[in-house]
Amino acid sequence: MAAPTTSLPEQLGGVRNWDYRYSRLRDAAMNLYALFTLGHTDEAHAFMGWLERTTSGRAEDLRLMYGVGGERLLPEIQLDTLDGYRGSRPVRIGNAAADQFQLDVYGYLLDTAWLYHRHGGPITPTFWRLLPADLDRWSALASAIRRQVEQAGVDPASGNLLGNFPQAFSHVGLIGAAINLQRAAEPTT
Repeated sequence: MAAPTTSLPEQLGGVRNWDYRYSRLRDAAMNLYALFTLGHTDEAHAFMGWLERTTSGRAEDLRLMYGVGGERLLPEIQLDTLDGYRGSRPVRIGNAAADQFQLDVYGYLLDTAWLYHRHGGPITPTFWRLLPADLDRWSALASAIRRQVEQAGVDPASGNLLGNFPQAFSHVGLIGAAINLQRAAEPTT
């Protein structure tokens, strides 16, 4: 869970009092990493089992957050009769953000699976069925992106920026991502 309680205000007396008693996929990889790093491997394996059961189904039904019991429906309700922490209203139960469509949840889930596998955890066929991929198409797109990045001003030998490259793509993170994708695609010896 992101928090053990609901409606703690971001600012006393303010209205930004959300219910964070849920497990967000964006936090799952960090939680798994922390469990492995601290040596809590049994808990890490149990958490991954929960995550696999909770996210099972069709990829298009993947949610950005789930209840701790695996609940998918988390409607947000305001409890206007309660004052909230030190008068901060409204008190909320549920989180309407659960209904948002966010493409990054797929990446978070893949990151969690990769981290789990890296620490010796098996990725079951059930889990892989959630993330079917057109690898030929993705490989072609990755190659096209690499060509564009290289043509826009990255020295392929050193990875250094050339000329006015930052303005071409507006964020250095894109460069790092492209370089890391290339490194990941290279065979290891």
